[in-house]
Amino acid sequence: MKPLKSDEYPAVYAPYIETVVDNVFDALEEQTLSFPAFLDTIPEERGNFKYAEDKWTIKEVVGHVIDNERIMAYRALRFSRNDHSVFSLQRPHIRKFKQRIHLSSQS
Repeated sequence: MKPLKSDEYPAVYAPYIETVVDNVFDALEEQTLSFPAFLDTIPEERGNFKYAEDKWTIKEVVGHVIDNERIMAYRALRFSRNDHSVFSLQRPHIRKFKQRIHLSSQS
């Protein structure tokens, strides 16, 4: 896979895309194993830990990562189907997400 040119993606993604130096597919495959293994090292009782009052808990961060992966997979699906309809994901989803994670972490 050839490296992307800066006019082939939104500028907001540049800091992430520029970190890719190897075969991205190999990295993704490796992360499907290493990320769950990393999470297994975090004790369950630490899931609600946050280092400051206005920061996210570990569970909230993990949930955010998972939600973003779903969003990117959906975008890839739309791209693969040549779907040019408007897709908007506004910031209010973060507030709803935090509420959902907070409620599920209390059970």
